[in-house]
Amino acid sequence: MKKTLSIIMLAVLIACSNAPQEVKVGVTLPQTGISAALGKQMLQGLELAANETGNPLTLVIEDDACDAKAGVTATQKLLEVDNVDAIIGPICTVAILSSAEMVEEAKVPRITTGMVLQKTANAGPYHFSFLVEMKHQMRAIASYAKAHSIKSLGAIAINDDLGKESIAELKSALQEEGISVSAEEYFEKPETDFKTHIEKVQSKSPNAIYLMGYAPNLVGIIKQSHELGITVPLLTWNLFQDPSIIKGLGVLAENVTYTFPEDPRNLPIKSAFKEHFRQVYGVEPGLYAANAYDSYMILARAVQKCQNDKECLKNELGNVRNFEGANGFITVDERGVGQRSEVSLKTVADGKFVTIS
Repeated sequence: MKKTLSIIMLAVLIACSNAPQEVKVGVTLPQTGISAALGKQMLQGLELAANETGNPLTLVIEDDACDAKAGVTATQKLLEVDNVDAIIGPICTVAILSSAEMVEEAKVPRITTGMVLQKTANAGPYHFSFLVEMKHQMRAIASYAKAHSIKSLGAIAINDDLGKESIAELKSALQEEGISVSAEEYFEKPETDFKTHIEKVQSKSPNAIYLMGYAPNLVGIIKQSHELGITVPLLTWNLFQDPSIIKGLGVLAENVTYTFPEDPRNLPIKSAFKEHFRQVYGVEPGLYAANAYDSYMILARAVQKCQNDKECLKNELGNVRNFEGANGFITVDERGVGQRSEVSLKTVADGKFVTIS
């Protein structure tokens, strides 16, 4: 009898030792504040990926409100209270940079989900991103400006790391094309009256104005530019492709050209993701929904090999090569940053986002 019980206990122990361990993944994203719509996109992408893969990851979600201090608080809780094995997010540059050092010290791999600037690209060996660097969008703007004989641009941008680094990237790209930035104006996140900024930039007589901010900022600046009689071309970045833009601007959206980083091909995974997303949520997926989906899928694949071994996870994320995802093919460089240089130029026509080139 004792021998039988021993055999049963040994079998149970072996079964338990072979059972997959729970892998806790923290998620930091804006659920409140000016960028809450981006957080919703992320959650939808994560939810879709989780359902398709049978929920192999236990997600712990924290609101960073697209804010530096809130980003620190959210990350600290995930690391010290929840003891997560990896993190997906944040999407906002300010929340990424404010919490980067503690993530590196904890040696927890983190997949950030926003556009990649130089500071975020070099955040450290535990940081990864499967979106491309902002410099590619800025080079596309510079090429567009040259092709349309634009000699000088004015810039109106949000006064944070996103705005400042993006405009620095823009100036560098324009300089290579022999184009100058005649004026720069920076606004604070809570601002809603942009007329003084617009007037200061317009006083320098630029041939076009570049806008960098979140969707509500872009709507406000474009509306007020129209009210002030501004007629020069308005240029901006991928956050313009948001349903709230068409709803908020109507036909005014048709006067704006924006960049969108995407692989233009109708690839199998990309097409299947879009179709499934439309079926589930009834809308077209955005760039960040697709990136959250890819981030979950890549991490889930790494977990199959590593379980909750953080060093193993870090190494697997650093070895992503030619992964076909919802945003196209992904290969990371030595910094852990996804490399893909394709950028489309787009606008709005008849109430729809359309590709120009």
